[in-house]
Amino acid sequence: MDVSQSIEERLKEMMERNNQQLLGDIGQMIHKISDNSLKSNSCNLLEAPKFKRKSNEEQYKANDKVMHKLIDIDSALDLQDLSAAKEAIIEGKI
Repeated sequence: MDVSQSIEERLKEMMERNNQQLLGDIGQMIHKISDNSLKSNSCNLLEAPKFKRKSNEEQYKANDKVMHKLIDIDSALDLQDLSAAKEAIIEGKI
């Protein structure tokens, strides 16, 4: 095998690895953007129902906050971002 062929094969391997990394990064960005747009759209489209008692409304808001944190945790775990998942768990406990 001559030197130019060896260099060509090595460059091809590096380019394939680089392309795979870029595709993975783009996929993660698209996933993150779609999650954020779904969250913002669901918040804007769905209004909180009317409650007869103030305590029921407060409980609904608390449950909604927890649900949003669970969505954040799920998204972070999908992206294998453990620090963001831990942060969302800590925020959800508060």
